[in-house]
Amino acid sequence: MKATAESSGASKNILVKYVAHSGLCSRRKAEALIKNGEISVNNFVVTSPGYELQPKDVVRYDKKILQQEKEFFYLIINKPAGMLCTASDPEGRPTIFDLLSHSRFKGLRLYNVGRLDRNTTGALIITNDGDLAQRMTHPSFEVRKTYAVTLHKPLSEEKVEQIKRGVQLEDGFVRVDNIELVRGRSSSQSVFVTLHSGKNRIIRRIFEQMGYYVEHLERISFGPISKKGLAKGEFRLLNQKEIAALLNTTLHKK
Repeated sequence: MKATAESSGASKNILVKYVAHSGLCSRRKAEALIKNGEISVNNFVVTSPGYELQPKDVVRYDKKILQQEKEFFYLIINKPAGMLCTASDPEGRPTIFDLLSHSRFKGLRLYNVGRLDRNTTGALIITNDGDLAQRMTHPSFEVRKTYAVTLHKPLSEEKVEQIKRGVQLEDGFVRVDNIELVRGRSSSQSVFVTLHSGKNRIIRRIFEQMGYYVEHLERISFGPISKKGLAKGEFRLLNQKEIAALLNTTLHKK
């Protein structure tokens, strides 16, 4: 997909987005570099991340001219268990990027949109669009994720209602957007949970607080994107309709 400023939801080409889109670093890191005076425009240091660039402006980092990526890639991976959501691991454990090591995307500066813990499987979005990755994980956009959860014992309707009302965790109060028991099973150990919170291990911690152990956790969808049709460890490019839906989720803050 040829991505322009308009396709990512903004008409102005601001400095922080330009640096993130150059493949140098993530948007968060780009903002820090700018504020620290490490980015120059036309040989003048600019410390405002929101500085509006003009078409002929030359942006540099450490004497290197930065240029925006000409093409953005958006992938969905069905993450297997046992893999880390990191570019590399000092202990040599496998990461999700190992799945891409023999593909056309090898060598690109890629970002995983949010994280799944090592034992959680399912939908994970990968992109070289650092600006989008930053926005999709920002709490103000409230991107919803849906999970299939298998518990060590049946969940009662009373507990379901309690979770719907909200659960107080050590780092704050959290309420799910939806929770429903999987019908047609011999027991009610399986549930679907939808929520927009990006807190670490949030699903596991909600059920631990209620006295349940999560035996298996799988993310079915991230925002409008589903992993349907992908086997564990497989990935695919998003189609144009999915890309448009993905970009649309971050046009307006809540």
